[in-house]
Amino acid sequence: VCNSIDTELNREGRIFVMKCLACGASTPVKPL
Repeated sequence: VCNSIDTELNREGRIFVMKCLACGASTPVKPL
């Protein structure tokens, strides 16, 4: 992850995935 602030949250099934718009990296996010 390039630590850019350009991210969007996508929902994939029951988990959310934070995708970086700058480098294209995807990071799964635990549901709150």
